[in-house]
Amino acid sequence: MRRILHHELGEPARVLRVEDGPSTSLGPDQVRVRLSYAPIHPGDLLGIMGSPAFGTPPTIASDGRVPGFEGAGVVSEVGANVDPALGLKQGLRVAFFPASGAWSDEAVVPASSVVRLPDSIPDEVAAQMMIRSCQGLRFSRRKLQAGRAALGPPLRAPRSTSRSTVSAAVCWAKSRICWLKGLGPS
Repeated sequence: MRRILHHELGEPARVLRVEDGPSTSLGPDQVRVRLSYAPIHPGDLLGIMGSPAFGTPPTIASDGRVPGFEGAGVVSEVGANVDPALGLKQGLRVAFFPASGAWSDEAVVPASSVVRLPDSIPDEVAAQMMIRSCQGLRFSRRKLQAGRAALGPPLRAPRSTSRSTVSAAVCWAKSRICWLKGLGPS
């Protein structure tokens, strides 16, 4: 399995490498997702650099650390204890967040972090969809917890649409760049 990883903290262009590695073992409450898209989020880059803005610097195991917490793809394996009511099965298109190690050919994801995708949402949009929703919810909760009412929804419809479109375009462009560099689909 190919994966993008780093063995030390630093400037992403300097420390990131593409390496082959073993597949992660599947836990009983997890699903394996063959990724089609995994976006590059600013938080991913801050973590690679060990920036204080990321929070506590990530732990890097002896075999390296694979960044990325979100993505989209197809379920390739389902853990033995995954609730059948979730409807997760091989071949199902899904998006997920959060799950570590998304910058690889496949990710092992908690079943509770996965959502089924309708045909109307392309993978390049779905890969970023969940983090954007979580950011909006977190923003709303912080405003309310601080004793201030939010002045309308965090993302108004026209603005939200344009941001989503721009985010999708950036994700698509980055995926094409990775593909051109030989890091994309084989």
